[in-house]
Amino acid sequence: MEIIVRQEKAGDETQIRNVIISAFMREEEARLVENLRRRSEWKDAISLVAVLEKDIVGHILFFPVKIKQSSGGEKQSLCLAPVSVRHDLQGRGIGSALIKEGVSDARRLGCESINVVGSENYYPRFGFLPAVNFGIRCSIAGVPEKNFMILELEKGSLAAGGAVIYPSEFNGV
Repeated sequence: MEIIVRQEKAGDETQIRNVIISAFMREEEARLVENLRRRSEWKDAISLVAVLEKDIVGHILFFPVKIKQSSGGEKQSLCLAPVSVRHDLQGRGIGSALIKEGVSDARRLGCESINVVGSENYYPRFGFLPAVNFGIRCSIAGVPEKNFMILELEKGSLAAGGAVIYPSEFNGV
């Protein structure tokens, strides 16, 4: 099974939607991606797909968000949301390949951090730590501390603490 990870391109949207629905067995995450596509920040997003033969079987989005620092300043960050692998292909390393490629792209682009709301058992293998360790809070109500994590790409970039401000599209997902 040879998976190719590449940038999303025009015309991939329908296959991406189908992969996300297959991965989560619901439409909320697919609607999230579709709604984020309409925002001006989309131009700075990293949107990757995993291709098996000619079919898209995985997708990941790293969307720009702000960290409002405790000191009053702002920092740019990326939010990893969501990572999706077609249901019948989960557990074969496709999600890991997408995350690794996306983190690599973020580093190359000079991003200082990536945050995620997700499984405390999955994301630490990629270097994500509880955001509370950095004094960073999540603007989405009700997210348990253990599920809000951050990967510091530039050492010391999170020293000021603060809160990640998610776009309103994330509410209700």
